[in-house]
Amino acid sequence: MKLVLAAFIMLCLAVPGLSSAGVVGLWTFDENQGTTAHDSSGLGNDGTLTSTSMWATPGYDGIGSSLNGSNYNDPLNYVTIANNSSLDFTGKLYISAWVKTVAPTPNYTLETVVCKGDTTEAYAFGIINQTVWFFANGQNGGHSFGGSGSTVIPYGEWTKISMLYDQQELKMFVNDQLDYEAPFSYDILNDTQPLYLGVDFPGFTERFAGQFDNVMISNVPEPATLSLLGLGLAGLIARRKRK
Repeated sequence: MKLVLAAFIMLCLAVPGLSSAGVVGLWTFDENQGTTAHDSSGLGNDGTLTSTSMWATPGYDGIGSSLNGSNYNDPLNYVTIANNSSLDFTGKLYISAWVKTVAPTPNYTLETVVCKGDTTEAYAFGIINQTVWFFANGQNGGHSFGGSGSTVIPYGEWTKISMLYDQQELKMFVNDQLDYEAPFSYDILNDTQPLYLGVDFPGFTERFAGQFDNVMISNVPEPATLSLLGLGLAGLIARRKRK
């Protein structure tokens, strides 16, 4: 336990500088004003909100703020992050987010939290039929692949969803518990299109209905020390920012 605590302290002291640890995008949504969602990775992947009405309080941990998504009949709420090569697949991909879902109206089944690309989706992550879901297109017209979990994500409760792909297998998690695992060895398309949070791409129906918070994209999984402490890198950064 002392080793875990020591590692935790070292990580606390190391922030900022997350990009050197493999984090390429971290949006904690604690601004609660304006139309900019700042990226805490140090790589400048700031996002632009479609509306200031997206801000919601509190965040997933009871403090700070989060973002509202949109139901199909609502004005479209999402965040746009300009294309950056740091968001491309480089052999490993880890995505995590905290979500608080509501029943979508009408009852469409696919809700996107993260999507790279619009006319050509490189990768997308979110919820389908109240279960965690991931999809990717292959490089140079290669294989598309993906899957969905089995754990039901309840409406109205903050839930952590995450995925990890390393060109050997795809894993997905709900509240850090393994929910899906399958072997895949395909490369993932790298495109020049934006990254979107809260929708697969503007104008389409696969939008996220509910709140989302602390979205992170990395080319390495979360440090095991933080998982053992029941925290998580995004949560750690959020707590440091609020002090």
